[in-house]
Amino acid sequence: MSYGFIVKVGDHVPAELLEQFEIPRSVVVYRGSENADDVAKQFVMAVTSIAERIHELLSKTNVPIVITDEQLRVHHTKIHCELCKIKFSHGNRLVAHHDHLTGKFLKSLCNNCNLKLVTQNFVPCFIHNLSRYDAHFIVTE
Repeated sequence: MSYGFIVKVGDHVPAELLEQFEIPRSVVVYRGSENADDVAKQFVMAVTSIAERIHELLSKTNVPIVITDEQLRVHHTKIHCELCKIKFSHGNRLVAHHDHLTGKFLKSLCNNCNLKLVTQNFVPCFIHNLSRYDAHFIVTE
């Protein structure tokens, strides 16, 4: 038995970060044993290991904002949050939302909306043609 999977990474994630945290960019293939339990165990260990490295990448990477003079000028002219459309105030001030992996400026938001935009703390896993008892090996591992 064997398995194969691929880690789908967003286009905005720098390749250097993937290399630094040893996150594969190509298909991972395991051509293992005849023992289904061994293959299931290897699959779960491989996916778990990559998920842990992704968590480490997200928790250790915080690139400061990179904003052009023009973006900064436009940012300071904003009077409403781009998400909730509420007017900025002393208690809910204007902040520059940015990508923490690249530093790229994204939007002008209110502090409340910016704090609600958090990085997911789980790695979604999609399995093609998985049904009923087929999932048993994942649950038991």
